[in-house]
Amino acid sequence: EQEQLARLRARHDEIIRRLRAREQPIRLFGETDVERFQRLQRLEATEDASFGQRDEFRLAMAKAAKGLDLELLRGGPDAADAATGNMLDGAGPALEKIDPSGIGIALYQSDPLRARLLIVVYLSQVLRQWDKHMQQRTDDVKRSVAGKHETVLQAQSSASLASLFKALRNDAIEPDVVARICEICDALQRREYLQANDAYLRLSIGNAPWPIGVTMVGIHERSAREKIFSSHVGHVLNDETQRRWIQALKRLMTFAQTRWPPDDPAKLMG
Repeated sequence: EQEQLARLRARHDEIIRRLRAREQPIRLFGETDVERFQRLQRLEATEDASFGQRDEFRLAMAKAAKGLDLELLRGGPDAADAATGNMLDGAGPALEKIDPSGIGIALYQSDPLRARLLIVVYLSQVLRQWDKHMQQRTDDVKRSVAGKHETVLQAQSSASLASLFKALRNDAIEPDVVARICEICDALQRREYLQANDAYLRLSIGNAPWPIGVTMVGIHERSAREKIFSSHVGHVLNDETQRRWIQALKRLMTFAQTRWPPDDPAKLMG
């Protein structure tokens, strides 16, 4: 017990920081160091899983409030170039010259490598357009609360999509997930935003009759077994990194329909 107390005293500042981050009192009346640490552990075990994301967003908003530009928020060079440099052998600045048309299921089935490459190229081009839009805003818009919020979302989306580009380069994504991304890119290029949203919903939440993602419910094959194949199960909860780039993809879709509106307003996402 004496060793535990010594360790807790050594971590005194860290424990206070974690309590304050959760807007909790740093010590209750009559509370010992051990009891305080146990209280912190209970808080961390029961808190909302999105606490860390909210904390990251708060820090990013603080950076925006200090007037840091978009490149500093990203923590480095242009996200599109940085994310695609390895896959395109340093061809980041030449992305605009590459024609990404033809992305679709047919291409992915015949030439998966080319399909993955064109996905990276196309999404990077849309990211560049989003970046240009952000830079063209007036200073008043950039300094407004809504402007700072948009800046943070754009920076976070760029960083999240970088992990998608890396996974595509390494062929580390399930084929049915890549197929849904192909459908999204194809629909965006045709300005069929409702179709793109349908493909996004199949990507994020799937068509699974078992919402918890169960794909094996017994030792015998059932007549409806094929209905709960992996392609019918949502992938948004697979891991935190994947959840982030799926959300970033949705934000990119929202920007695309404002940048390239369809002829028919009925094709817009809600």
